[in-house]
Amino acid sequence: APEHFRRELCYRHGDPEIQAAAIRSFKDVRTAEETDTLMDLIDKTNHEAVIADVLEGISIRCKACFRRMIHRFEMTKSDREKDTIARALSSRIKELISFFNTNREVLAKEMLARIIDQGRIAVIITYLNKNDSGKAQAFLLEAIGRKTVDDEAIKTEVRKYLNPKHLQTIGLKPMVKTAPEPKKKMSDPKKTVFLLVSLVFAVLLLPCVFLVAHGFDAFGSLSQFAYVFSQYTVAVMIVYFSLANGIYIVLMVFAVSVGKEQRTLWNIKKRSVLFEDDLLPGISVIAPAYNEERSIVDSVTSLLNLKYPNYEVIVVNDGSGDGTLDALIDRFDLERRMPEIDEKINTKTIKGFYVTRVIPNLLVVDKDNGGKADA
Repeated sequence: APEHFRRELCYRHGDPEIQAAAIRSFKDVRTAEETDTLMDLIDKTNHEAVIADVLEGISIRCKACFRRMIHRFEMTKSDREKDTIARALSSRIKELISFFNTNREVLAKEMLARIIDQGRIAVIITYLNKNDSGKAQAFLLEAIGRKTVDDEAIKTEVRKYLNPKHLQTIGLKPMVKTAPEPKKKMSDPKKTVFLLVSLVFAVLLLPCVFLVAHGFDAFGSLSQFAYVFSQYTVAVMIVYFSLANGIYIVLMVFAVSVGKEQRTLWNIKKRSVLFEDDLLPGISVIAPAYNEERSIVDSVTSLLNLKYPNYEVIVVNDGSGDGTLDALIDRFDLERRMPEIDEKINTKTIKGFYVTRVIPNLLVVDKDNGGKADA
């Protein structure tokens, strides 16, 4: 159970994996006291990233926990704690902006500055593109402008995603978007020859075997051979289809019998029992998408309407050259997040994650084109 992992013995364990698992067990907490316990671990472990991710989820679900994080940021002298809490609250930009023109404006500026210094500007870019917040906007643009001077990766991201009006304010030009080159179908001469040879071999194999088995002299003429061979082929096909259909009938009988048994078992309890906590395992539905602007919204909506207790839908935009990603962003009000991945499998470059608070089990991954298997 998660509460067993929250024991001090677990998160002080010498094995980093056990420590990380113990920290992740806090993801469902809803009390400020347990949030304090988790924040106490920042300076005691080397899992700031894991703690920040868990705190981010807690801050979204629990208002009291969010306020406790703000208070902890305000009171602590530890830079590690401040950076970790700022990272955790990077998805709560609107709430931090609301502190402007209040007695917490200085606090908000410090937290936003730390968020930008850590390079977590995806949410800030999304906010700036959708809002005009006066003093806060001027502060954010100034901070981002300073960051782009020293960090080329941040500069590229800003030029790629920030509104051109804001780019002009900080003295940058938007990056020119180039359409992906269409894939060229490469023809392999060796493969073509192999397929043709295989086709000829498949067509001539049975007649040749039949001819060798009986000898051409037994037929007298080519027309007689063709007639006898056609009769032989019909007989073989009749035997084949009779056996195949006989097997299918036997299998159908077994299926009807087992189906009745399964139906009886299914009717013992109501279907709602399947939706009890932890009865069925959670699943991830991965849906690759390439140039599906016209149908992608309907497809994702259908997946989100699945009747299953615990699942997430991961849509992978595989380098689409049309408006597939824009259609998803507009329909589901997606916000971009920074891609932070433990790359255990080599794939094409991932450009960003898109999430929405309205549908927490939807994740959109934007990546360079690499084919369906890569997606």
